[in-house]
Amino acid sequence: WVRGFACCVPGCEDRRIVFAHVRSAANSGTGLKPPDSAAVSMCDAHHQEQHRIGQPAFERKYGISLSGIAAGLARRSPDRELRAAMKTSYLTT
Repeated sequence: WVRGFACCVPGCEDRRIVFAHVRSAANSGTGLKPPDSAAVSMCDAHHQEQHRIGQPAFERKYGISLSGIAAGLARRSPDRELRAAMKTSYLTT
């Protein structure tokens, strides 16, 4: 479902979308994968850039909040359980 959206970077027209996880202190660590509620649609080039320069620098560069975008997508998800979980999630920004 997330991959059906355009890249979350404003102005990006690349339609080869990947499911990119947004990492935070609360959802990452060695051997941990962030939950599906912490995901955004992103083209592969921007996904690689985000990993290369780090999430804070990436967000500043493009003027976006990846956790905010992920929360918005999760609140609109076709998955009822995911939508319900968002009512008490750390990603309710």
